[in-house]
Amino acid sequence: MSRKTSFIFFRFILSLLFGLYSISSFSQTALGKLHFIITNDGKEILGVIEKDTDIDILVVTKTKEEILIQKSNIKTLEQVHADNFHKGKYVRANPIPNMYYFTTSAIPLDKKTANLTTYASAFSFDYGLTKNISLGIRSTIVGVPVVMNMQVNSEIGNQLYLGVSGNACWLSWAEPKLFFGWGGVKLTRGSKNNNSTLGAGFLKIDLDFPNPRLDDFAYVNVSSMKRMTRKMAFAWEVYSLKNLYLQEYVFMANLGVKTMKREKSSWSFFLSNIIYFEFRSGDPRYIPIPIAAWSTKFGKSQH
Repeated sequence: MSRKTSFIFFRFILSLLFGLYSISSFSQTALGKLHFIITNDGKEILGVIEKDTDIDILVVTKTKEEILIQKSNIKTLEQVHADNFHKGKYVRANPIPNMYYFTTSAIPLDKKTANLTTYASAFSFDYGLTKNISLGIRSTIVGVPVVMNMQVNSEIGNQLYLGVSGNACWLSWAEPKLFFGWGGVKLTRGSKNNNSTLGAGFLKIDLDFPNPRLDDFAYVNVSSMKRMTRKMAFAWEVYSLKNLYLQEYVFMANLGVKTMKREKSSWSFFLSNIIYFEFRSGDPRYIPIPIAAWSTKFGKSQH
């Protein structure tokens, strides 16, 4: 490639990148569209953006009032749609959109942000390594077990996400020779406030059984979240775990609510029901456990 051709190619790439950046910037403040704005001093403005410059934007409210807002004074700027308004009032986006109660959705974690969820003596922590890859750890305050997690999630369509996850678990000092792991795929449909996820995979436990197939399991899970009010969402998740050799099942169903009052944190209150069958009699056994969990996000979301 000659120097002249290289220069022309370089200019073309720069022009293309600039054009993509301009389109991206314009889409965030689409002219003629209804937007909701919160300024740094807490003022809330609902109106149509009529002018957008590098320094400020001009907003026209429904009363035809024209308001010029400095971009440096804008804390929140969102185009109005069905997901961020509830009964005519603005609602915050779910601060922890990738977490139901124990399961995660395929919605990617923002790059360089982290989610921490605590359940009494247990916790889970996930970090967005890149736009689509996150790493995590789950354990208790006594370090039993230790679970390492990796997820690759990507948006494959309009509000349609595909995820692949792998988990490796060690019972550490309690049973240092016991390891197990599981992995699977998940498909999520919806937004940060309203979505559903279907997942399936395989679990393997490293046990010294005479028949090694005794420690092979398959699982499926279904989870869903629905925004009910400005400050609360209803969520549920169901698991089914099947021993592939004994053909026995264990089920878990979690049902409850999640608060959406804060920008970067959320409380979850739910009832967890574990259902299993007695090995000899085959009779079902139920273990209902009320659980409260607190989740928080570190880092700044990428818009």
